[in-house]
Amino acid sequence: ISLTDIGGSESSATTDVLVNLSTNSPGGEFREHGTGRKITSIIIPAGRSTVYVDYYDTANGTWILTASAQGFETGRAKVNVKPDTTPPEIEIKINDPKHETPSGIYVSGLTPISFSIKDDLSGVMEVRYRIDENSWNSYYSDFNLNAYSEGMHVITYFGIDRAGNKGTEKNITIILDKTPPNVEKVSPTGKLFSNSIVVNFIAKVNDSMSGVKEVELFVDDISQGLMNISRGEYVKKVNLSEGYHEWSIRVMDRVGNFLDFNYSFTLFVDTKNPIIYEISQPSAVFGESAIISCKAYDEDSGIKAVYLFYSTDKGSSWMVFSMTLQGDTYIGSIPPQFIFTEVHYYVEVVDNAGNRFRSSLFKYTVGIPPWLYSIIALSIAVSIYILLAKKLFAKRKTKSDRVLQQVSD
Repeated sequence: ISLTDIGGSESSATTDVLVNLSTNSPGGEFREHGTGRKITSIIIPAGRSTVYVDYYDTANGTWILTASAQGFETGRAKVNVKPDTTPPEIEIKINDPKHETPSGIYVSGLTPISFSIKDDLSGVMEVRYRIDENSWNSYYSDFNLNAYSEGMHVITYFGIDRAGNKGTEKNITIILDKTPPNVEKVSPTGKLFSNSIVVNFIAKVNDSMSGVKEVELFVDDISQGLMNISRGEYVKKVNLSEGYHEWSIRVMDRVGNFLDFNYSFTLFVDTKNPIIYEISQPSAVFGESAIISCKAYDEDSGIKAVYLFYSTDKGSSWMVFSMTLQGDTYIGSIPPQFIFTEVHYYVEVVDNAGNRFRSSLFKYTVGIPPWLYSIIALSIAVSIYILLAKKLFAKRKTKSDRVLQQVSD
């Protein structure tokens, strides 16, 4: 509503001007601009020429709006009214970073959330929303959930148009993830003995919320790119020189939360095979384990493990056991075997750099124990005694039968 002079130009009021508002529409009313409050008059303040009002009407047709003020010519305007009874269309927009899964939408604390609003008639007056059961907010610009606790949250929202139509409340459940992934174990750290300059970096990373998106490897402050996933672990091989190295991994989840983890190690390259000597050759008998002993030595990286391999089918299949260190000697045992079984065996040693050395093949035949000889000898003696007794009994019986025959005659 504007004040104009006789020439039609806008003219400022020298004092406050009370303007009365009316309409000939049965369903029309004036409302305070921006608030929706019903009014029948409005004041144009001194020094101003214009004020704004909103007009609301539910009656279809062409109507006359009138504005009048004492001492001023009455102003009229014709309006063609098409009633607006449809609430605004509103959709929520979850912007990136986000991760959508069948179980829900994951967002970070910094994920922008906005609304898409449409009303083709009277236009949108307000959008209201709330988080969980908290108080309602008027929507002015993008917001996020950084102030809320990690976990599941419900956003409820609705829109109101300038005709006063209120949309149905809608809601969406989203899962807030504010925590970067966690690193359970890594390798290498401390001293690394290897038979090659190729270092295999390994990291076990997990994230119980949105999941792990990527793991980036840095060695001596230089990015080596993303690590590859293999059997539940992130791995990457890098060629390095011997000596001290610093490395780190940057772990990021699927909504952008990330954290750096720093480590260090010293690389020692050892390409020499370890040595095995003084391998024992047992004299095993039935019912007893065969004890195998040996000594092993590695000058550079040291002994990691010593293994005893044995076969009872001439090498078609092999059994293996770890030998234990007792003093300066490694001890292992082969379980008891049947008499006359031919047992083949050898020893393999591995150093801390992964170098392996295998001994020559040895064999032994399971013998008869002394106690079994005694049992056999006793069995033979008893058998002979029984045989002789049977013969003696038969001889005496024959002689007795002859005597009885003579008496009978």
